[in-house]
This record gives sequence, C-alpha cells and structure tokens, in this order.
Amino acid sequence: MLKWSFLALVFLLALEMSWSSSPALAAHHSATVSSGARVTTPAAESAVRAYWTPQRMQSALSGDQLLHQAKVAAHAPARTGAAGSQAPTAPHKAVAAQAAAPRIGVAPRAYSLPYPYSFPWSTVGKVFFTDPATGYNYQCSGTATTSHNLSTVDTAGHCVAAGGGRRFYSNWVFCAQYYYGCRTGYLWTARQLWTHYYWYYDGWFAYDYGAAVLNANSSGYAVNVVGGAGWTYGQSYYQYFYAFGYPAAPPFDGGRLWYCPSSLYAFDRPSPGPTTLGITCNMTGGSSGGGWLISIGNTFGYVNGHNDYKYNNDVNHMYSPYYGSDWFAVFNAAQNA
Repeated sequence: MLKWSFLALVFLLALEMSWSSSPALAAHHSATVSSGARVTTPAAESAVRAYWTPQRMQSALSGDQLLHQAKVAAHAPARTGAAGSQAPTAPHKAVAAQAAAPRIGVAPRAYSLPYPYSFPWSTVGKVFFTDPATGYNYQCSGTATTSHNLSTVDTAGHCVAAGGGRRFYSNWVFCAQYYYGCRTGYLWTARQLWTHYYWYYDGWFAYDYGAAVLNANSSGYAVNVVGGAGWTYGQSYYQYFYAFGYPAAPPFDGGRLWYCPSSLYAFDRPSPGPTTLGITCNMTGGSSGGGWLISIGNTFGYVNGHNDYKYNNDVNHMYSPYYGSDWFAVFNAAQNA
C-alpha cells in the first residue's frame, strides 16, 4: 500500500546550516553523534526570512509528497526497539495556561482551534523548507519543545531530510501562531537539523524522527515566546492522544491549526524497527510533524508522537513512530546543540 507522510545503530546526523544554495552535511567525528555547530550569520538568516514571502508560504507543497522518495522495506524482519527510562520534562508555560481540550472521544475528523492559539497548542507551528535537489518548497508542522537551548522543534524526519535520499533540506523556518499568514515576531530560522541514521540512509518509517534547532529572533528564544511542550518517551502505547497540525491537502487549506482527539487505534510495522502506532484522525498532508500531546498526571501537554504517515485506502487513521530511546537520542542531541 502507498503511504503519504507528514522515519541503534546509534549514529545521528545533523545539518550544518549555512543557508547557501545547498546544505552541507557535517562530517562524522564519533560513532555516536555528528554535529554541525556553525551559527547562521545575520546576513544568511535575513536572506532566509526574505525568501519566505506570503506567496511562497501559500504555494508550498505538502510535505507528505516527500514520503514517496523514502525507501521502504516491504518484507523486513521484525525488530523491537528499546524503551527509554527518564523522568518526563514538563511543559514550559510562556503564555497564559488554558485547560486542555475536552476529551470528546474518538472521531474520524479533525477539529479546528480558536485563534489566537493558547498554551499548549501555541507550541505547535507551521514549518517551511526547500528541497535543494529540486528547488521545490514544502510545508509541514512541528512542536516547540521544552529544551536546554529553549530552541528545539520536534517534527518528522521527512520534514528535515529526504529519507533514503541522504540530504537535508534548506531555507528551514518555523512559524508559530500561523493563521493564514505568519505574524511579525513569530518566525524563526533553523541553524541545525537533526534526524536518525535509519531515516537518513534507509528511509525507515519507524525511525522517522526529526528535530530543528532554531536561531533566536527579535522576540527571543522560541520556547520563551510561545511556550514549550513537555516531552516524554518510553511510555505505554495505550495513551489518549491529541494530534495537532496544519493539514494543507484537501479538504483542508493549511491556513489554521487543527487537532484530532483519539485513543490508540492500531499497531503497524511499516519498516524494520519498533512498532509504530495509529490513531483515528483524518488530517492530511501538511500536518506532518505536528505533535501528539498526552497528559501525565494532571498536566496536559507532553509530546509523545507526531503525525507521520497514513495509508491511501484509509484516510481516517494516522500513524507515528514510537517515542522510545531512538527518539530521545535525536531530540537530546538537538536540545544540547
């Protein structure tokens, strides 16, 4: 079945963001993490901001189209990923808190949110980038996450790098509070992109993890402006999820934030690696990378999954890689960059 998308060896990959015509992959310097730490120059960052005109944002293609470039092993042997164990990090409230959305049960449709977006859904923003191999512009979603550098966005691997194509994307930006346009002070450029070895080299969906490290803008660090979702990993599959994103493919238009409330629907194994998990949700391409938030105790707003892929013959169900130790390795590298 064809999929669209929103993917140890303990190698991780980072992009050294120079924001020139094509990105440069930092050389491996250890068996664990490869990091590109160059800070974007003001001139290069200004060029990226100028590139994203309202017209380019509106015409950007849905990031799910990039999924077809991934290499998927149809008959791969089953593997089990190790679950991590670390105390969850709570959401960071940079704006006035609001009660969690009511648990209205599983439904095969998304629900729109009132604008402006309150915490914690204020942490979910729209992502734009360019594939340097084709020059085409794309859109995804991502979640600003409580992190050491206050600048880490959690998203899908296919929203930062071509799975199996061995290249990162360029002109990468994160826009919070997007509502039919990007507001002044809510656009951040990325200085690093991170993904998992098995996504970058093999395009395996079970490892479709992505993260971006943002430059501060005139408003400051992203997490201090819009808040940061908490994060957790190694949790039970059996959660009640709120999936957030900016679906852009019909019947949606990419202009506003939507969410799907759902309990676990099914397990899946689209590639080697940990079992992925599915929920009931009809959001479409463009919502790729948008966070799945859960509650821990009485606190809502921990990212524990993201919109990743679905099957063409089943539009009402969405899948995410499992957030175990493989996810944490990518996120932790980014939050310490």
